[in-house]
Amino acid sequence: MIIAVILLFILYNILIRTNRVKGVLVFRHYDGEEVAVISLNSGKNTKTIGGRALSAYPQLDLKRIKARFTSRRARVKKREEDVLETIEGFSASAQPGVRVEFTPKSSPHFTETLQPGQAIPFSAHGEDNLFQVEYRNQ
Repeated sequence: MIIAVILLFILYNILIRTNRVKGVLVFRHYDGEEVAVISLNSGKNTKTIGGRALSAYPQLDLKRIKARFTSRRARVKKREEDVLETIEGFSASAQPGVRVEFTPKSSPHFTETLQPGQAIPFSAHGEDNLFQVEYRNQ
């Protein structure tokens, strides 16, 4: 029985480290000033940044951030689209994106899929897009 528990523990630890999240999230004003740079490096498949770490950035109004790489199926679909774009003469990025779940303090949570190097509008309130968020794969 003890051997089975040890084997399950080892298997669990291997599985949570097969698709490790890495890179950073960069929050900045539209004028280009960086507000926050949050590391996603954790050594595991998901990275959760809690309220204690986010309390240093009150202007973001976030309670929690949870990040993980996009699913393998989504990456295969993205690669197929990239091949079509390359055939048409456009350049394409083969790097995987991240799916980030933002939990604001004052509104319901929402999820964004971020591709490396592409900034998207970000607002925890959903009304004023004061910031942009960008994922940088490192």
